[in-house]
Amino acid sequence: GNDGPDLDGDGQCDAGDTDDDGDSVPDVADIAPLDPFLCQDLDQDTCDDCSVTQPPDPANDGPDFDGDGYCDAFDVGRGHHPSVAVCGSTGHYAWVRFSGSNLTPFVYYSRCNIGQACTPPIRIENRRALDPEVVCDGPTVLVMWEDDRNGTLDLAYRRSTDGGNAFEPRAFLVRGPGDERSPALALSGDRMIAVWEDDRNGNMDLFLRRSDDAGATWFDATPLVQSPFDDTDPTLGLDGDRAVLAWIDRRSGNEDIAYRRTDDGGATWAPMSFLVKAPTPEASPTVTVNGMTAMVVWSDTRHGNEDLAYRRSIDGAATFSGLTFLVRAPTDDTEPWIGSTETTELLAWVDQRDGNRNISYRHAPSGGPFGPTARMVAAPTDESMLACDLKLGFLNPGPDLIPDSGDELAELAACAWVDTRTMRPRIHARDSGDGGMTWFSRFELDP
Repeated sequence: GNDGPDLDGDGQCDAGDTDDDGDSVPDVADIAPLDPFLCQDLDQDTCDDCSVTQPPDPANDGPDFDGDGYCDAFDVGRGHHPSVAVCGSTGHYAWVRFSGSNLTPFVYYSRCNIGQACTPPIRIENRRALDPEVVCDGPTVLVMWEDDRNGTLDLAYRRSTDGGNAFEPRAFLVRGPGDERSPALALSGDRMIAVWEDDRNGNMDLFLRRSDDAGATWFDATPLVQSPFDDTDPTLGLDGDRAVLAWIDRRSGNEDIAYRRTDDGGATWAPMSFLVKAPTPEASPTVTVNGMTAMVVWSDTRHGNEDLAYRRSIDGAATFSGLTFLVRAPTDDTEPWIGSTETTELLAWVDQRDGNRNISYRHAPSGGPFGPTARMVAAPTDESMLACDLKLGFLNPGPDLIPDSGDELAELAACAWVDTRTMRPRIHARDSGDGGMTWFSRFELDP
């Protein structure tokens, strides 16, 4: 019984124990074989995988304020949660940068002429801010984010009426009484709709505010989806007065995809319908609307891993075609985004078939079929938090960036993501002047 030191108290003396500190990492692979809180850093996020739990858990290895899977020490000074909107000849980008010794998250903004240079990043908000959403149409650009200055999460925004050159002072879309988060925002002409998760009734419902003057003024907040269970992950597609809202609905005891539609800019909505109900969970819905066509794509787990499924409507979302799988592979395909114009459809997602997370895409003429899978980003490190947009616009309108009658319409696309190839998460982007068939070179938004 007393045959030598037994650091981890497992009944085996250290001399014969292959794991002296009992953290489940063998001594030969453990960077500190006598310290259970130091063992390894498999995800290379600068936080030891054993710092919180034993056995090691890379997903729980230190404070992770933004919930991105990387500890805060890894996040310092870098960007997260990108959002993208394309208008005219310009891609508008918003993201979060963590700064300072207290890891304060700030929202930053930049705009880039498609295929050309970007403006220097500007800080949109000088206080803690998370999860930005950016939308644009014509000269209007609006950036919205989660704001916690009042002790709960509220939704604040700043608006520009000159294409992002200058922004109006901060305003609040909604303040309390509980948390408001995960805004879904859409703008088409002067129609703007914002939907968010709201817990004022004790669980997460979906509330709505709409504007008929591009965000200058707003109608009162109204509940749009209420149930005794959490309704989360809202996503919006808007074209003119027609909009489709999709979300994750739990009232059937599982995570299903439901939707509602409106034909009058959000003043009234058709009753809720389910797009998919299955014994396995669905996640990450994304929706696009163009004229009478609407498409919803989501991550579906019925085959044992995450595949990408979708349903299409050609009657303004009154009815949808049957479920079709756009992406099926032995590995997970996640974070889908779908966009469409009158002539082009574009799907992008995070693809893991090469053993890490890369960005893939498929391109289609309007109505399909989709072409083969192609890589937008392929690196030995991970890419995640994908955001994209696709619009008709004008490529290279001239030095003043103002289209004139001689400019030709083009299919403009832009995507941004969190890229870790430099061992720190940074916001990278690529854009396209032909709807995503080909892409300009990758660039960094927040060097």
